[in-house]
Amino acid sequence: MTQQILETPRHRATFRHWLSSAASLALLANLLPLEAWAAIPRQDDVSIPGPVNASDAPIRTAPPVLSGADSDLTQAAQVQAAAPPGFEDLDGPIETLFDVFYQSRRIGAFNGRLENGQIVLIDAAGLSTQIPGADPALVADLLARPLASNENLRCLPNETLACGVLPSGVSGVIVNPDTFRVDLFLGREYLSAGEPSGRRLGMPISGPSLIQNFSGTISADESGGSRLRYGFGLDTLGSIGRTSAVSRIFANEDRGMQLEEGYLQQYRDNVRLAGGVLQTQNSLTLTNLRFFGAEVSSFNGGQLDQDQFAATPIDVVLPRASRVEIYRNGALVSAAQYSGGLQLIDTSRLPGGSYPIRIVVRDASGVTLDEVRTFTRAADLPPPGRTIFSLRAGVRAADNFNSLLAVDERRPFLPDSTGEAIFSASASRRVGRAAGVTLGFTSVDGEFYPEAALQIYRGQIRAAAGAALGPEGQYSAILGTSFQFRAITGSVSLRSVKAIPLDLTTLTRSQRYRPFLQSENSVYASLQAPFAGGSLGGRIGVSDTELSGDRYTYAVNYSRPVIATRLGTGFMTVDAVASDIENRIGIRFTFLRGMGPRASATTSLGGEYISSRTPSGDERDGLYPVAVAGYSRSAQFREAELTGSASAGISNGDVGLQLSGTAASRVGDADVYVGVSRSRLTDETDTFFTSNVRTGFLYGGGVLQLGSHGIGDAAVLVDLEDTVDQGDSDGRFRVVIDDLPYQTIRVNQRAAIALPAFTRPRIGLVPEAAPPFDIDLTPREVPLYPGNVVRLEWSATRVVTVYGRLVDSAGFPVPGARIESGADVTVTSEDGYFSITGPGGAPLTATLAGRTSCGTIATIALPENRSKRGVVALGTLTCSVPPL
Repeated sequence: MTQQILETPRHRATFRHWLSSAASLALLANLLPLEAWAAIPRQDDVSIPGPVNASDAPIRTAPPVLSGADSDLTQAAQVQAAAPPGFEDLDGPIETLFDVFYQSRRIGAFNGRLENGQIVLIDAAGLSTQIPGADPALVADLLARPLASNENLRCLPNETLACGVLPSGVSGVIVNPDTFRVDLFLGREYLSAGEPSGRRLGMPISGPSLIQNFSGTISADESGGSRLRYGFGLDTLGSIGRTSAVSRIFANEDRGMQLEEGYLQQYRDNVRLAGGVLQTQNSLTLTNLRFFGAEVSSFNGGQLDQDQFAATPIDVVLPRASRVEIYRNGALVSAAQYSGGLQLIDTSRLPGGSYPIRIVVRDASGVTLDEVRTFTRAADLPPPGRTIFSLRAGVRAADNFNSLLAVDERRPFLPDSTGEAIFSASASRRVGRAAGVTLGFTSVDGEFYPEAALQIYRGQIRAAAGAALGPEGQYSAILGTSFQFRAITGSVSLRSVKAIPLDLTTLTRSQRYRPFLQSENSVYASLQAPFAGGSLGGRIGVSDTELSGDRYTYAVNYSRPVIATRLGTGFMTVDAVASDIENRIGIRFTFLRGMGPRASATTSLGGEYISSRTPSGDERDGLYPVAVAGYSRSAQFREAELTGSASAGISNGDVGLQLSGTAASRVGDADVYVGVSRSRLTDETDTFFTSNVRTGFLYGGGVLQLGSHGIGDAAVLVDLEDTVDQGDSDGRFRVVIDDLPYQTIRVNQRAAIALPAFTRPRIGLVPEAAPPFDIDLTPREVPLYPGNVVRLEWSATRVVTVYGRLVDSAGFPVPGARIESGADVTVTSEDGYFSITGPGGAPLTATLAGRTSCGTIATIALPENRSKRGVVALGTLTCSVPPL
């Protein structure tokens, strides 16, 4: 007789959590002969004596696998002391499990084969069902064929341009063979249609809540006259149900703390009411406007499309490794170290809207670039079938132009009022399935500023265009598009602005509204295509602005993988840049080799010719070698994930040493970058330091939690309590939200996760290397409004897997008997063997095939040592009922 598992919904939920850690032990219990039991202590933990391969044995009990991440029992059960099959030659084809990530979130581990610059994901159909928001059939078709591994697009130390992501709209993967990681990217054509209209969040379930987010940036160096620079932001949201208070505060070392926004808001059905210090946002053309007043607007009751129109590209040409700082409203919001050459600056921390930002570049000689640019990031298409509107009225608040012109002047916490009446109205609506139209106007003290915008997402083309008019011949127009034609991808961004001429002597004291800060004509374009076994790309940037004058950049880049058996995975890069700052052409070979499961070494060799100007205007030409060695390692320290790296050598003609580190935990995350370099231009030595920190605290459900994971204006607290042990346990569970994995928590711990408001996320738990627990893993949905903190509690009961043999009073085995313990049910084999899982103290009952009850045959006892995993041997158990 073949032993079977009788399934119930509760039973399946129980199995889901213990398969990853205990199923192999339960399997062992069924396979061990009775004579082997004598060597195993009764009612105690049992360690696996060696590797267990579930695929090599005649399986009697096969609990159903219900989670894609936990489905491979073979991998969970094996403990390898030597290189596993297929890993003897890491320079040849690799076939193993790869961690697949989508939108920076781990989806799961899936089998794949990496060979000759291509990867094939074996279970394409299974993987496609795990991608949230995607069309499974289309994704399965994409993943079923070999995909270019794009290993050359990995970001190496100090390199940020065209790495880590595929071009906008391109579908494919980037593979890191050293960490067995696959990052998946999907174009809009693979995503499901937006949420149907009419969806409602429902009433909130949170009580009084508070969210306090803190983000800070520090930058310092020893260049002449420099000093410590810092900026931080405080975002505070407090709520009771659908009513919330919001404040956003920025601060820096010169101007102190300043209120960016501060208002009360309430949501009633489809209407939002707000009042306080507000700001107009999501305009492609008009500069964000602050005002004291009120706003009435609509909301969808559900999350809008989270994809955003590609933001204005911010790229700079750096003559040498430099720190690039971004200021918004006088506050330092971003600081990072970049290597020399053309670099694309990270703007992910900048909010939506259109507004001026100040870009400051520093090296050993001091400030080498200080300019103001207009940055734009607009929301995506409005939801289908709905008109999104907004009405605003009040008194305009003064602009802070001091920060743009580097005028260090302390400002009041509350913005000054100009006394000018403002009124603004806008409406957006989806046109068909792939386009959206926005019309609006703003009136300031009687002056009228109309605007219009059109967004189109059709197939592989994403485009947005907008225009606005003002008095005295002012106007602003913007056009941006990204496209893909077969394997060719590209993007174009055009902006033309005519503004009132700037008078720098009076600008900081002027109270006049400037919908367009400065006159500007700019063109940015990029194109990338496969060529000769690699990737050929070009980039153009030409701008003429009132504050910065004429700027131009023309760049060509070619990269392709190279074979280097001893040095590791490598690729060659050839680039040429011509700009108003410098001209350069160079070739570089970069190799990355794994140094263990959590370490890697990087080597870069090559040369480049550079012609550039010193800060005094003198030109300097030269041919310089490239020789840089680096090492990176990650580790787990208690609850924190740590990563450190070091690199040293010569690049861009500069000799330098850089050290960096990151730390991420449930409390928050931080990064630090320090280094020293000697400039080829000025022969000066520069020591520098930058750091970014993000943390905060949450209050909700009557508890206060320090730190949170992620960024959002709502949050959930996930509590996991052990109802039996009442102490620390090594049981770990992954919090999963809308099928996306978030942080891992242990039993008797709490997870704090920030999420977007106006969503109804489905929150659940999935085990990761956890000892067996009895827990209801049914996901829960919660409505989230701004400022809501919802506390969800799960109760876990420690269970243990036991095995034994059921015999009758004469000592003969009892086949086909039904064994029950708690929610688990099984039947005995032909020889009377069984294994079952149940909570500590639970009775074990047996019922014969003829429905004759044997009563309680044993009581499950928990192992004394909670930290060990194993099974408990019950030995031979007797059913006192006479045999049939």
